[in-house]
Amino acid sequence: YNIMKRGDRMKKIVFYSLIHADDSDLYNLELPKVILDHVQKYHFSNDTRRSIVAYNRVKSLLKEFGNCSIDDLFFEKHGKPSLPKGYISISHSENLVAVAYSDYPIGIDIERIGNASRGIYSKIFKKEEIEKMTNDDFYMRWTYLEAKAKLNNTNIFDLENNEGLYSFTSIIDDEEMRYAFSIVTKEDSMEMILK
Repeated sequence: YNIMKRGDRMKKIVFYSLIHADDSDLYNLELPKVILDHVQKYHFSNDTRRSIVAYNRVKSLLKEFGNCSIDDLFFEKHGKPSLPKGYISISHSENLVAVAYSDYPIGIDIERIGNASRGIYSKIFKKEEIEKMTNDDFYMRWTYLEAKAKLNNTNIFDLENNEGLYSFTSIIDDEEMRYAFSIVTKEDSMEMILK
């Protein structure tokens, strides 16, 4: 893509990537100690591996498009990754990792589509909505709510405050799995660029 060069910012762009968690090229790169210490806190080695892949992809997005580098990344009190200039969001599910970078606040989420429990549905949707809903519908809505929670630093059950939010939601077929994927922002007319 020759859309822009580093330092030559265009307005309202989200750069995002969808990566396989087993991408060894993104696993073996160097990361700052603060990130390596953070990802070692995961209980499962697969989560650690997916996070390392994610942060290495963030590193390359920052190198190409950012106003800062991966060395500037820090973690807020509750573990949210932050930058002094710009915003990142990370999610992973099964074998896919999703990352996003923008000059504007963003939230991203990806979930493998499975058979969602009706108990979970009832915490988020009204009975009449549940009766009409497919698994795809549920997971598209779920990823929207998760991405919104990341954007607003709230939880998934914050079903209010949808005004002024803009989203990009999609279904992804990857090998024999299907995923729902959402990016949420407070900025209208955001251009989503897959990198």
